Amino acid sequence: MPVLEIVLALVLAFAGVLVIYALGLRTRLASARARAAAAADRSTEPAFMDRDALDSAHALLDAIYASAPVGLGFWDRQLRFVRVNARLAEMNGLPSEAHIGSTPMELLPGIAQLEQLMAQWRRILSGELPELFMEISGETPAAPGEIRYWRERFFPVRVSGQIVGVGGVVEEVTERKLAEDALRRAHERLALAQRASGSGVWDWEAGQEEVYVSREYRNIFGLPAHARLLYREWLDRIHPDDRERVREARDVLFRNGGEWSVEFRIVHPLHGERWVSSHGELIRDARGEPARFSGISIDITQRKRAETGLRESEERFRWIVQRAPIPVFVHALDGEILEMSKVVTELTGWIRGDLRHARDWYSKGRGVPREQVEATMAEMHRRFAANEQVEPEVVVWTRTGEQRKWLFHRSEVKKLADGRPFLTSMAIDITEREKAQAALREADRRKDEFLAMLAHELRNPLAPIRNAVELLKSPGTQVDPASLTEILERQLFHLVRLVDDLLDVSRVTRGKIELRRQPVDLREVVAHAVEVVQFQFDERRQKLELVAPPHAAMVFADSTRLVQVVLNLLANASKFSPEGSRIALAIEPDAGSGWCVRVSDQGQGIAADLLPRIFDLFIQGEHSLDRTDGGLGIGLSLVKSLVEMHGGSVDVRSGGSGAGSEFVVRLPASVPAAGAATPSDPPSPSPAVPSRRRVLAVDDNRDSAESLRMLLELWGHEARCAFDGREALDMAEHFAPDVVLLDIGLPGMSGYDLAARIRAREALRQVTLIAVTGYGQEEDRRRVRAAGFDHHLVKPVDPDALERLMNSLERPAV
Repeated sequence: MPVLEIVLALVLAFAGVLVIYALGLRTRLASARARAAAAADRSTEPAFMDRDALDSAHALLDAIYASAPVGLGFWDRQLRFVRVNARLAEMNGLPSEAHIGSTPMELLPGIAQLEQLMAQWRRILSGELPELFMEISGETPAAPGEIRYWRERFFPVRVSGQIVGVGGVVEEVTERKLAEDALRRAHERLALAQRASGSGVWDWEAGQEEVYVSREYRNIFGLPAHARLLYREWLDRIHPDDRERVREARDVLFRNGGEWSVEFRIVHPLHGERWVSSHGELIRDARGEPARFSGISIDITQRKRAETGLRESEERFRWIVQRAPIPVFVHALDGEILEMSKVVTELTGWIRGDLRHARDWYSKGRGVPREQVEATMAEMHRRFAANEQVEPEVVVWTRTGEQRKWLFHRSEVKKLADGRPFLTSMAIDITEREKAQAALREADRRKDEFLAMLAHELRNPLAPIRNAVELLKSPGTQVDPASLTEILERQLFHLVRLVDDLLDVSRVTRGKIELRRQPVDLREVVAHAVEVVQFQFDERRQKLELVAPPHAAMVFADSTRLVQVVLNLLANASKFSPEGSRIALAIEPDAGSGWCVRVSDQGQGIAADLLPRIFDLFIQGEHSLDRTDGGLGIGLSLVKSLVEMHGGSVDVRSGGSGAGSEFVVRLPASVPAAGAATPSDPPSPSPAVPSRRRVLAVDDNRDSAESLRMLLELWGHEARCAFDGREALDMAEHFAPDVVLLDIGLPGMSGYDLAARIRAREALRQVTLIAVTGYGQEEDRRRVRAAGFDHHLVKPVDPDALERLMNSLERPAV
């Protein structure tokens, strides 16, 4: 403000003159008073005249101080206030008299720059600094907690050429400073907004070829900094594919007026294709003619790319949802189903058109009655709003009425582009898992029943065996040994058959059975099975009616396994039929070119709910507490497996409880494939004349070893026993056996190790090694052969089979 500064300069100059004049008057007054004291007789009139002049000077100075529109102050050489006008006192918020004798730092501690100011004052007092202009800010008692701004000017005050203090003029510029700062911030924000938004201003005046554009606009279009921009040049910058559309939109605007809002592409000289959003307005003159066309343009390339990316992302998301391998629903919280995976249709039969809303899902997919749907929807919305877990497991109804169980998991609530909240629900169909768990529980129950029945079945033959043994041990017992022998033989047969069935079903389930198939006459198979089970029919006084064709009924099969099939069916029929009842077995031609074997009885029959599962492993019918009509539940499973391995089938019919049963086995005829190898049993050895041999029986079970020794001696052989590998090796050195019957599961040294050591000794290399073991799997047989054994027998050993083997050995007798 030049005028104010001039006024302030005049005031300061006049005030300085008055100060100097006042100081001169004070000096002259002091001298006058001294002279008056020395010469009392002299007149004092000049002194009174000096006092009046001084008072007039002070009054004039006070008037100038009081009327000055700015703050005025004088400070002595100790930087203490000497004089301060009302305006400065008002700025500081303290009375004028409170300033006198104090320094600024003592009165105004809220102004941080005072220390720097005082340093500059000292330079003024020293004559180093002739004048000081400074802007300071801070807090004063006049406005506690508020920052104020001042512009100040300071200068030295001289008297008789000596600097006696500092004078100053203080102007408060707070309002102006705040306004300038606000204006500056507004300009900065505007510039920042333009830079951040990539917007530029354009203005085209009608009738002019040149278009005014801002710096930001030039950056958007890649225009030179100061070159003129003509309308046709601007049009050339627009992408060729959009140019005609933009030109047409401009022509429509000029004809009809209104606002301009167009999005189009431009060709940037450095960055290639860019997107611009242009908004403006056509201004017309008083005659209605276009006068000015102005507006802004914004670079929206990133937004367009984001929109493209979002669209592609939504398409990918939709693709993923539709092809997800599990049921997936994307639904808005207002109930609209936005997307669902194809698996939903595959599992339920409901298509996208069936399930457009949550109401459809509850009424159709969940089978909720329509009168309850709204209540269900309200509860669902309440849970969503409270962020509670929605039902994790739900029952789903398919289009055909089947029930399935799904395990649901939902995502966090998100928002669509239109602001609607939505979420994604994913499910796993656990129907099969539930069925598997139920089947597992059922299998566990059947296993428990099987173990209980197995214990019962094992104890049944053991009881008469134990009784017969006790009778044989008792001296003087009047019991026929032959009848006891029959009891022991029958019960031993029952135990062996029970163990064989258990081992066979284990082999079948693991695929370890190999059939030795060849043409077989079913009549011979049935005759063999009937011979084995005849004693059971006789014991229960049951009558077997056998019907067979007069000619051969040939099938391509493993004879031993077919005997096992027929034997199981006959034994079951006998067991589950009352004493004295009739059992029928018939061999008949099957439809086509096969044969069937029918076994029917008049027994307890099979309940309707059990029929579909009767061939499953461990399945048993209802049985009494004594379990006399029970079974292990493995015989029929073994029958089915063996028949199907032969390419046949087995069916069952029953009228229900007490109505008897009929089992029908169907087998293909004996037509082996051309050129197919047909394994056959090894030829029976030629009868040999029994000869005496030295035999060593090795078994850690003493009873087994001793009974085997006695049996061998009964047949005329010289036999010894050993109960572990070390003892057997030592005994073999001295006894020099022709045959060693060797158990595999020996303690310390296994039968395999013992066989290897025997073969390693020169004197024992020609000995015949026969494995006698409870291990009878095919893998066990291969391992036995690999260990150097000559033969393999499975416990319990059939005495007849062992005797035939001993007689067939080619080693010379002793």
